[in-house]
Amino acid sequence: MALLLLAFFAATWLSAAGAWVAWRRGWKLAVLLALLVVAGFVGLFFYLSTIASGSYLAGLGEMLVAVALAAGPGIGLIIGVIAAYSMPVGIGCAVLHLCILALTLADSL
Repeated sequence: MALLLLAFFAATWLSAAGAWVAWRRGWKLAVLLALLVVAGFVGLFFYLSTIASGSYLAGLGEMLVAVALAAGPGIGLIIGVIAAYSMPVGIGCAVLHLCILALTLADSL
């Protein structure tokens, strides 16, 4: 579980940094398209997990892991855009996200 949370954390913050840089350079359409692609992947993983049978994405736990890992970059994109407009608010959202991940890790131990 800790390794999955680390992967979620890395995906979120790498996409947040990329979104912040892209938004500040004026590539707003690219960030919005990336957010749309991430939303599509979340929907695809959710759909596949609801129809899956057998050994891949069959259980509720696996579905939640797949959706969370797909949603990580989306959350990062949103935090990056918020930080591009207001750095203090963006840092506040980042700290809130980090606290949620820490509580999830503490709960899983």
